[in-house]
Amino acid sequence: IGHNLILDHVHPNQAGQALIAHEFLQWLDRAHFVGHAVQLARMKPWADYVAGMDITAIDDRIVAHTVKTLTTRWPFVPVAQDQDYRGTYHPTGVVDSLAFLASAGLPWRQAKVEVGQYYEKAGFPDSALAEYRGLVRDMPTQAFPYELAGRALMEMKRPADAIPLLKRAYAIRPSPYTAFALGTDAAQHKDLQDAALYLREAAALDPRSPQVVYQLSLTLALMRD
Repeated sequence: IGHNLILDHVHPNQAGQALIAHEFLQWLDRAHFVGHAVQLARMKPWADYVAGMDITAIDDRIVAHTVKTLTTRWPFVPVAQDQDYRGTYHPTGVVDSLAFLASAGLPWRQAKVEVGQYYEKAGFPDSALAEYRGLVRDMPTQAFPYELAGRALMEMKRPADAIPLLKRAYAIRPSPYTAFALGTDAAQHKDLQDAALYLREAAALDPRSPQVVYQLSLTLALMRD
């Protein structure tokens, strides 16, 4: 098929995966979805779904290191030409270093979190958000990816986008941060009942936080409690 669609000898790259998915959908459509009612008008443009794969630079580098490790050894080259790619490669920068480690066994989730935190500390919350969206895609039943993405959006001053993610995280597993953030947002919107509910939860989860107790006290005062 070619390296425009295949990584090594059999595994599709990002474009290959998107093409397979698109063709699969087309053939389901031609088969009338085996008698199931489908509203294709609700679909977004296909480019949106490809973008929704949320592949970032570290993912590309993990792939590059993995493929290079594989294809510099037999059977891709004669045994006499085997190379020790991992033993001779020198990473260039934080992202490449984490990608190199991930290609050699560091859990992908850990690498994504660490590179996201690196971007946040460097003042690039938008780049951090891209990493966290990848985690959300891969682990939609876990709370922490939604919380990390919500935090990044809060840093970007986009609370309207952050709150739905924080609510999703809270619904899966409340944390001091999600409870406090949702309580503060509710208070700012004069929804004092919800604010008190969230802030009481935050205080229960983190009773030693002056910030939480102070915000709860303000909310209760406004409720004349």
